[in-house]
Amino acid sequence: MWRDRSRRCGAGYILLEAVVALGVLSVGVFAVQRSIRQASLTQAQTSDYTWARFLLQQVISEVEIQPVVVPGTQSGNFAGDFARFSYSRKVSLVKIPMPPLPPMVPGGGVPGAFPGGPPPVPMGPDGKPLVMLKERYIGGIWATVRWERAGARYEASAETLFNPDKLWLPEEARAGVALP
Repeated sequence: MWRDRSRRCGAGYILLEAVVALGVLSVGVFAVQRSIRQASLTQAQTSDYTWARFLLQQVISEVEIQPVVVPGTQSGNFAGDFARFSYSRKVSLVKIPMPPLPPMVPGGGVPGAFPGGPPPVPMGPDGKPLVMLKERYIGGIWATVRWERAGARYEASAETLFNPDKLWLPEEARAGVALP
């Protein structure tokens, strides 16, 4: 009789031990599965950001290769494999702030200038002529690419500047930003 009782207690202990071991194992498997899912999502987001940078460069390059650029905004969606990506682009002029120029150096002008020649040029503290800007503006491009993954929205933006000679402006607009 004593032996039957000890067998029953031992059998219950083994069952309890097996249940606890399965619980610990299931928690470990769940943690590994979550880690793999997170790593997979992170890899996909990294891939999306890489493609977004390439698409941003494409959007900006479409403007930069034009011989004349008209200010304005444009938006749209990419096609094919990139259909979940959309873009917006803005092209406009950027005014260049002009610091006050120093006064003309007495007898100013460029050394060796002749009477009736070009007007005097402002001179810097080092005695060298300062550079005068032809235009008080420059062209600017701002672009944004947006997409969605796993219910979350993402975006990447870029901007660049370009030569003001490529920027088309009506004469009345140019008169408002050109040198007097």
